[in-house]
Amino acid sequence: MNNISIFLPKDTAFYRQLYSHLSKAFLQAGFSVSGLCRVLDNQEMSDWVKSYRPKFIFEMNRVKNEIPVLHELKIPHITWIVDFQGRNEHSILGSDITYFFDSGWDDNYSTGGFQDWLPPGTCVDTYRPIDEYLPTIEFSFIGHIPLPWSQAELNRPIIGEGAVDTGMLFGELLEIFNRRMNEISYFGQTHASLLNIIDNIVFQRSGFHVELTLDMRYDFLERVKRVKNRTQIIAFPLSKTRSVAIYGSEHWRAWPEYQGYYRYYIDDPTELNRVHQISRFNLHDGVGFHFRAIDCMASGGLLCWYNENSGDKYNRLGLDPHKRRGLHSFFDNSRHYVEFLWHQFDEAYAHALALDYRHGKQRLETIDLIRQNHTWRHRVEKIVRDFNAL
Repeated sequence: MNNISIFLPKDTAFYRQLYSHLSKAFLQAGFSVSGLCRVLDNQEMSDWVKSYRPKFIFEMNRVKNEIPVLHELKIPHITWIVDFQGRNEHSILGSDITYFFDSGWDDNYSTGGFQDWLPPGTCVDTYRPIDEYLPTIEFSFIGHIPLPWSQAELNRPIIGEGAVDTGMLFGELLEIFNRRMNEISYFGQTHASLLNIIDNIVFQRSGFHVELTLDMRYDFLERVKRVKNRTQIIAFPLSKTRSVAIYGSEHWRAWPEYQGYYRYYIDDPTELNRVHQISRFNLHDGVGFHFRAIDCMASGGLLCWYNENSGDKYNRLGLDPHKRRGLHSFFDNSRHYVEFLWHQFDEAYAHALALDYRHGKQRLETIDLIRQNHTWRHRVEKIVRDFNAL
């Protein structure tokens, strides 16, 4: 039996569960599985390969160029980029197969090798309808929010090329950047274009090109937009009701306006399955075809996706947006899930109320589509097909 090795970023409940799902699916595909919920350094990886002799390595977020010994040992490497971790697209190089979590990344970035979109699968034994779970909450949201900016973070100096002090502080640059993005939107932006916008702001103010530290790169490329998305999506249900429950990290408690709606962090999939079903409407933002989204739909919960013109809203620039790859490529919007833009919430809410999803055949159709096409077994079958075609 061929052995493959799986490495996931951290030893957390989420990654342990994901490792279990992937391992089971690879075993069903005829492989033995080794691996860890942590990344190995170059020497550790060399020792691992010599001990386990994997046919290929499947890893989340790291690329082959970040583990040089794999080139030396000629071990095929498959990466699944779920988080850029402050890197730009030019750093995503070297793997024999590169999968992107976001179809837009696959459309806009070139890795120089085989690449494709790989949405997550789900486990239908874990996420499934249970009749006694009845809706008791109007809206729920599950997700992380960053902490509010601390004064120390806002007072960080912005450094230019050659370690020159530009005279700007992070807080000032952040304010200008946010105003600029409100004018031009995030739609169609890449990490490189966002960094170029930041560089132009600093150069116009100081005459120097900027050299952002790694933490600032992450703040501008990921954290700023996540705060914007989260605050926007919670505002929608609060305009209609106070029956709103927020689940996620304790960071929500640091935002006074959300303290009364925050419940707790969920790391038990059984509890997650219950929450999806006791919530009449399950709010979701960001990439449409997300882990949280497909798990919710498999549970029988109605997914209400706020599409803020990022993630999988558009397939390729210049093409009809309805031909993009995303949830709607496999499910019918307004039937199997409800999608809305910033100006459409009232309309979407009225439609969701009228849909009577829990008692309609749409719910059964959604669950059947997932069982037939979107389990972790289906995702692993694709990975194996792509590997065999190299």
